[in-house]
Amino acid sequence: MGNLNLKSNLEIANRKIAKLNLTGDLDLTQMSLRYKDQFQKSMGTPLHLSIKSTSQQNSLNIDHIRMKLKEMSIDIKGRASQLSQKPRYHLEVATSNFSIDDIAPYFPTFKNSSLSGNLRVRAVYQGNPLIPESPSQIDFDVNSTELHYQPPATPPLPPQANDTKTSKKSEKPFYHTPFFKSLRADGNIS
Repeated sequence: MGNLNLKSNLEIANRKIAKLNLTGDLDLTQMSLRYKDQFQKSMGTPLHLSIKSTSQQNSLNIDHIRMKLKEMSIDIKGRASQLSQKPRYHLEVATSNFSIDDIAPYFPTFKNSSLSGNLRVRAVYQGNPLIPESPSQIDFDVNSTELHYQPPATPPLPPQANDTKTSKKSEKPFYHTPFFKSLRADGNIS
């Protein structure tokens, strides 16, 4: 189990949360974590979370959320409004400079990637990813002082349609979802 240090200020009015302020730190180093096929961390790998947020009846301000995985950090700040209807989010995300090779063990997408090098990402997201038909926008800057792409020597073969041992129910790629169909992205890669 991780170490948790949490302070909160909660007000309830008319059986609804009128105010919720949170400040806290969570050390997840001694926990093994896995989220689907997107993130995995073994026990003993340093992972720390910290949060400071304030809210009022229909809005949430995120003063900061920081996730630090070993030496890589992800910082988030922003706000959420219209919480009782269809929430809208404005989130600013920034990472420290990180090596793709260093994070590959934790993010399986990068394990067999043909990319190597380092990146720093800054992005601003506006919208609601939970309401796919709602317009969303992401503006981003990706900076790298060293980035390499090594194409695979031979492309992977698709599973045979009649091979029942290896065939799975086909899933659409994540970018074919309604959320990505309503997402507008503007960015800079340098």
